[in-house]
Amino acid sequence: MSSERSACSNEEALASLERLSAMLKDLDETGSKERGGEAADEQAASASASGHGHGCGRGLPLSHWRALSTDVAAAYRMIDDGSDRIRAASTKYTLVGKVDAAEGSKLSSDLLRGCELLGTGALVLHSPPAGCGRSARRYARAACRGAVSTVEALVRSFADGTA
Repeated sequence: MSSERSACSNEEALASLERLSAMLKDLDETGSKERGGEAADEQAASASASGHGHGCGRGLPLSHWRALSTDVAAAYRMIDDGSDRIRAASTKYTLVGKVDAAEGSKLSSDLLRGCELLGTGALVLHSPPAGCGRSARRYARAACRGAVSTVEALVRSFADGTA
């Protein structure tokens, strides 16, 4: 694969980061969409109102407690690898981007790949077969959204010339 083909412009990276940010925003850590969406939420609300529930639905089944499954371990590894890639590329991107905008935009693809790894890891943790609880889902979503929004702000500052 040639380096020209893998490199993307700041504008392309920014558009991809905005789509990824929107996807992470729409992830549901409560599991209500897997249980049936609005119908399940209404059923939980009616049970709570009638005194037959504690205000929340059945929740998500946990498939692991002490030992992580291979899918969950791989998801955590993806999140860790993505954050390492972002950490390594962001410093180079900022330094090179200040000197030469054309060379700096070549590094935006590395930032994008790191964010894609974060998003994929969060998506795997949110899948029902992973068996992660609400707290793990919420933490993964919040951490990944924060990193993606920071990278998005960095790339935007170079794309519009405010950096």
